[in-house]
Amino acid sequence: ANKLRQSCLMLAHRTVFKTEYEIGLLEEVFKFVENKHYLDVPAIAIYYYAYKATKERDNEEYFQRLKEQIIEHGDLFPQSEIRDIYLLAINYTIGRMNAGVEQYVRETFELYRRGLEKKILIQNGLLSRFTFMNAVINGAMLKEYDWTERFIHEYKDYMEEQYRENVVHYSLARLHYEKKDYATAMRLFSQVEYDDILLNLNAKTLLLKMYYEEDELDLLEALLESMRMYMRRKKVIGYHKANFKNIITITKKLVHVNPYDKTQRENLHKEILETNPLPERKWLLKQVEEMG
Repeated sequence: ANKLRQSCLMLAHRTVFKTEYEIGLLEEVFKFVENKHYLDVPAIAIYYYAYKATKERDNEEYFQRLKEQIIEHGDLFPQSEIRDIYLLAINYTIGRMNAGVEQYVRETFELYRRGLEKKILIQNGLLSRFTFMNAVINGAMLKEYDWTERFIHEYKDYMEEQYRENVVHYSLARLHYEKKDYATAMRLFSQVEYDDILLNLNAKTLLLKMYYEEDELDLLEALLESMRMYMRRKKVIGYHKANFKNIITITKKLVHVNPYDKTQRENLHKEILETNPLPERKWLLKQVEEMG
């Protein structure tokens, strides 16, 4: 079980930071586990399915088995260990979300909600700012507005003080955005240049969408250029870099496509479907489809 646990954590780290590890002898471990029916042992099964889900992301059965293990046997694990397991599962669902698989918005939200209710995601009295923001984003995207607003106010004091003000500001702006209260959201986002790189890029992505929908194309062009320059100046890690690069590229094409040219629209539609990762795929497709 310990070998599987270490392998899961290393694989998750490699996925985000593009760091290579030699995990070694793992195939032999898997064969032994499968042949000896050790998957009946929760401590082994939970890491087996976590590793398999992380390694074979397109095979959704492994994640579903992992989720079953978490729900049925999560209480058997020490607090620090079950927290790592939750984060492995959440890392998987966020990866699927970023690949455009819509059902994983709900899967991610339910993991956050359960992990927060059980205080599993709180470590040494602190809640990670990334966990806080992701919970807000998922709740707002699913129109769980009451839960999301309550969460912001109830859990904000669990965040480290140095991050609290910016993250709460972003979270409230994001909530207004999802409610389609663009005037308030744009005002809030325009007030602050966030210190955190990903927070800044996420805020700019939402501004980008609002400018497009409100037909503020000059502001949109300027924003796209500022995002491109910002990406060149800052070091954006892992799949985040590809995410934002693709958003900038496709949005530029969206602005310049001839809405009356069916071939151009179809080519852009096809490119959006084939571009990965692209977490804004659904929104981009909708804009193209509304041109027709």
